[in-house]
Amino acid sequence: MKVYRKTQKDEERISEITEKYLIDYDRLISIIKALPPHFKNTRETIIKALEEYLMRENLIMAYENEKFYKTRIL
Repeated sequence: MKVYRKTQKDEERISEITEKYLIDYDRLISIIKALPPHFKNTRETIIKALEEYLMRENLIMAYENEKFYKTRIL
């Protein structure tokens, strides 16, 4: 049975991707909050949608990871 281990090559590739797509949650929130005051409702809707999207993606990843590890253990 092979278990995934992050190699130096993996670290370098992840670093390249992170540098190329330099965006994170805090930066997105700052950009959204910088919208003019008359976009208050839009701003709140965008933030709520972003948080729900991230929750969905995290739950999907957790489910897939759990399934992967259970399959590998059996």
